[in-house]
Amino acid sequence: MKVGNILVFLISALILFLINGGINGIHESYNQGLLQVSQETPKFTIVENYNGAYLAVNNTLAVPIKVALYGHQVKISPDESATIPINNSVFKTHEIRITLTIENLSILFIERV
Repeated sequence: MKVGNILVFLISALILFLINGGINGIHESYNQGLLQVSQETPKFTIVENYNGAYLAVNNTLAVPIKVALYGHQVKISPDESATIPINNSVFKTHEIRITLTIENLSILFIERV
């Protein structure tokens, strides 16, 4: 009797799994989550021209952020962009230290170049 109940449970679980999209549904849900997270993070790009190197920041969040880089700090409103000059010390240390502040949370990113 127990084996029969377990078998009915497993078959029911398998049917529900397949009805809800199975592996493909899980994959789609995962991709949708990645897309949502990538849309909710600020975008950082290093831009170089004849005047020097700059860090371009695009705030895709719904709240203002502050970005600090080598003593330069900018406040960026939602859906706005800003550029910050990159100091020549990058060429000595081979790293870029970016401090991102979102509301009361500060995060330090260290990018090796």
